[in-house]
Amino acid sequence: MRERVIDLSDKQSPATGYIVRKTETGEESRRIEGEYLVIERTGYEEEHTPYYAENARVWLTERIIIPRRIPYTWVTSRISVFPDDDSGTPWDDVYDEWEHDVEYIPMGNCNWDNFRSRYGFTQPLEGAQRVITISDDRFDDEYAWARKRGASKQVAREFVADKKRARIDEIKDVYMEGVWAVEFDETIAGIQYQDAMYAIIGKAVDIQDPQKYPICDLAEYVIEALERDGFVVTGRPRPAITSKQERRKRKIDDIKYRLNLFNRST
Repeated sequence: MRERVIDLSDKQSPATGYIVRKTETGEESRRIEGEYLVIERTGYEEEHTPYYAENARVWLTERIIIPRRIPYTWVTSRISVFPDDDSGTPWDDVYDEWEHDVEYIPMGNCNWDNFRSRYGFTQPLEGAQRVITISDDRFDDEYAWARKRGASKQVAREFVADKKRARIDEIKDVYMEGVWAVEFDETIAGIQYQDAMYAIIGKAVDIQDPQKYPICDLAEYVIEALERDGFVVTGRPRPAITSKQERRKRKIDDIKYRLNLFNRST
């Protein structure tokens, strides 16, 4: 889940090299001069008047000359990664697809090896070891879907077993790795650029990798806002695979898998 804190989409494109927009107290203009971005702001600032009930308005003019090239590594280095304690777990939101049962393993249990051999065995960083189980009844729809498309009972059961193992793996990731959030919050030339993504599930080592989701995705959103303001981000990896593209690839792979599953010629 991603949350955009401020929307910069209403700004004009810097393609012409000149941007003008209204501010709360005046006007701002931006123009490109070689390797620099020239920002000029005019507006007023309220000043207290001790002898009158209303404040005085003082008109101010500000001129900022700033390098317009921003390294991609600077953007990713300013993205903070931290445990998302506010979003909770996916099953807290009453999503049926995440429902499961937990069997806790008592300390000193003599059947330790039997528990470890079960597929849903989980050993979190904190808390007791446990075994994650999901009732086969929760996959009745998948079984019916496979049978309706010509799969034998055995093939349909194997299809459901694959789905069940994949779901258990996702649930184990939540218990073992937790839920994460990533955030960018920087002020450049008086403008705050703030964006965040929450309720991210995955391995901590991957989440903190600037070349992988979610950091690379959040960086793309930040870069989009910076470019609309006249900046240029250098060293940007291309092609960048976003989460949307990754989800589309997984969907295509899943369709291919299902088609091949019922292909009697293979």
